[in-house]
Parts: sequence; C-alpha cells; structure tokens
Amino acid sequence: MLIRLCSSSHSLATACALIMAAGSASAQNNVTFIDGGYAEICEAVAKTLDEPSRQVITGSRLGISPLEVCTLAIEAPENNREQRAGSYNNRAVLKFDLMDFDGALADLDSAIVEQPTLGQAHANRGYVLAAQKRWQDAIAAFNEAATLGTDEPARVHFNRGIVHEELGQTREAYFDYLKASELAPEWDQPKSELTRFTVRR
Repeated sequence: MLIRLCSSSHSLATACALIMAAGSASAQNNVTFIDGGYAEICEAVAKTLDEPSRQVITGSRLGISPLEVCTLAIEAPENNREQRAGSYNNRAVLKFDLMDFDGALADLDSAIVEQPTLGQAHANRGYVLAAQKRWQDAIAAFNEAATLGTDEPARVHFNRGIVHEELGQTREAYFDYLKASELAPEWDQPKSELTRFTVRR
C-alpha cells in the first residue's frame, strides 16, 4: 500500500496549535478528583480555558493563583500518590498554557513517578515534547499513552499523527489519523487530515 500526501505537510505553527488546543480544550487532559479540597480546585482550574476564569475560581475561593492551588494540592499531606500525580498533571496543563514547557515537563515527570500508569500524563508529556520539537521523544510518550490508555485516545493518535508528519513518516501519520477518525467519528479534524492523502493498493 502506497500512502502519499496530496499537499504539503503541516507547518510547525499549525502542528503546535493543534497540539496546544488538544491540550487545553477539553477535560481529557486533566485528572478529576471528587475528594474536595485543593486537588479538586486544581482540577477545576486546569479544565478552565481562560486565565481570567481561572483567577475567578481560585480568587473567589482562596485568594491565590491557580498554580499555587495546584502546588498546595501536591503538598497536602493527606493526599495519596494518585491525587498527587493528578495534581502534578493538572498543574502541568496550566504551565503548558503559560508556555512554561520546561516546568510542565518537570511536573509531568513527577506525575509519572507518583503514578507510572497515568496514561494522561504520558499524553500530556507528548504534547509538551512536540511543542519543544523533540519529535522522537514525543512519539515515545504518545506510544506509552496509547498503551496505557486515556479518556480520549483519538487525540493521542491524532497528535501522534502530526508528529509523524513532522518526521516525514507519512504512512504512520495516515494510520494515526485513520485510527483517530475511527475512535471519534464525530470529530472532523482527523477526517480533514485524511483528505490530504492518496492511498493506492
């Protein structure tokens, strides 16, 4: 089977925009807690799309910044490893949105130390590494996320497809977009990407 792009591949700016949108546009990248306290507030601010709303959530309840709420959740002695891992992951989402890629990566590494099987932390690690143009490392992180599972596996495949394109791996990109389309048939972006390919058997 020959797979070829019909047009030029994504520009880096487009790829990073898609990855960043996937990283902040929905709750799949956050870890949810029902325990109350700082962990729950940290999760709520990580799900909130814009900084003013994040400030309102934390300001009205605590009078501190969203990042500080997540830090308090991480440091809370009553939280277990899973809760700390989730709070590290959620703080990483906030740092990613602030373009603090090194800080986000450090938090994701800490989340993985706390809970190695947290697939979403691996997926978010892939987003950060892609934003840093560390393509091979991003592929490895997305592979681990796909193996462990996430709430929205279609996004993992879609973003891994973008990274494959950056590496010139057209066949792999095609199959990732196809898998994303199969996993989330209502999502138009993977279908749109697939229209750029010609498949010959």
